[in-house]
Amino acid sequence: MRLSTFILFLFTFLLFSGKAQKEIAQSTEQDGYVQDFNILTTSMRELYPMFYTVQGKEKVEQAIKETFVKLSTAKTKHEALYIIQRFLYGFSDVHASLMIYGDLLVEKALPFKVQIIKDELYIKNFPANPLLNGAKINAIDSHNTKNVIDSLKVLYPVDGNNVMGLVIQPLFNSFYGAFIEQRDSFSINTDKGIITVPCLKRSDPTFNDIIRNSWMSYMVTDKDWMKKEVTDQYGYFRLLSFDKKVNGFKIENEFNSLIAELNKRKVPNLIIDLRYNSGGDPYMAGRIASLLIDQPIKVFEKLIVVKPEAPSFSQYLKIKYPGRTKGVIKVSDHYEKVSGDKGLVAINPSKDQYKGKIYVITGAMTESTSTMLCKYLKGRKDVIFVGSETPGAINYFCAHNHCEVTLPNIGFIAGFGMQLIELENGSSADQKPQGVKPDVAVDYNIEEALLKKDKEMEWILNKLK
Repeated sequence: MRLSTFILFLFTFLLFSGKAQKEIAQSTEQDGYVQDFNILTTSMRELYPMFYTVQGKEKVEQAIKETFVKLSTAKTKHEALYIIQRFLYGFSDVHASLMIYGDLLVEKALPFKVQIIKDELYIKNFPANPLLNGAKINAIDSHNTKNVIDSLKVLYPVDGNNVMGLVIQPLFNSFYGAFIEQRDSFSINTDKGIITVPCLKRSDPTFNDIIRNSWMSYMVTDKDWMKKEVTDQYGYFRLLSFDKKVNGFKIENEFNSLIAELNKRKVPNLIIDLRYNSGGDPYMAGRIASLLIDQPIKVFEKLIVVKPEAPSFSQYLKIKYPGRTKGVIKVSDHYEKVSGDKGLVAINPSKDQYKGKIYVITGAMTESTSTMLCKYLKGRKDVIFVGSETPGAINYFCAHNHCEVTLPNIGFIAGFGMQLIELENGSSADQKPQGVKPDVAVDYNIEEALLKKDKEMEWILNKLK
């Protein structure tokens, strides 16, 4: 063999060998994505009682097959994450999701925060060019705004998927960079013209402010976790979660003392602000409700659980089984917990019950336990709900006991609830998850949002006059 022929042969061999090795590595990585998805779906079949409820068995199984095919050709970890999250979005469940709200390794981000109003996108805060604050964005590079919002909203599922949760807004830049594109500069088509803006790089001191989950900056109120106010006309109570103690305040004690003061002073109105409350302890919500209801309630009308058997992939699960088999019976084609949980015991109205008029403010973060409280209060005639439709369901959802599934190859965690909570008896049999639709719907335009006008409170206070 001549030297030139040998060199050509060697070059060709190395070229194709390197390509083959790259393909093998890629294939191995894709096999890992498929393995992770198998761990997740197998665990959900075994532990997630709402697996077929919303979509039906045929549609879920078809989605699983399609997702396996997509993952087998996924080119990056971010693409695999998006494919899996889009599958989870189909369950219409705020509690069933990948935990992808941390560092997604974005290196180049859009240099401004955004505000989403319905299906329109606006610049909320552009530190380098404040004159563009409030500008409507029609497109980012070649991506139409509506398509961008539709593609990113699946990363934060809500019950019923009827509305978009608040958290998608502060995380917009992180999601855009991770799941759409990163560039050195972006062409932004706005109602003030087309502008080209340089990206914000990770090395920039303001990068973390732009990329992080700063959801509290979207509050139109102050940022206190708990706020209590009493006037001769009304009492006001805001809590951002149903936690026992926050920032030195014992939340339940504060609420109890508020009700005592309202009753003593005969204050005719109570305002409960749940706009930024994403949930917490359901039993605490039941105890709070006892001071407000005029008819008996149960924290849980029904608890549907899965068959009490050991899961296949227990080594990847973080899970608790408190009283898993105790009080569980088979009913038709499913299992129910009928005893052993205090949430199944009727709660009567308290002797210290507040009997005045109640206004409940809801918003784009009202979900889980906070919508449970809304459900308990729906039975009273003198309760008015003001604000926007909740991302949390008022009829049923999966939560209470939670399962975390570590996906070993992708390196992320997925979570879902292990008990189907019915707040409306029998609702999961023939209904889709439904949010609280307010009696008085309040919408914001971009000017009102940027000025942080509190239109819900304005409406209530005007009503009280």
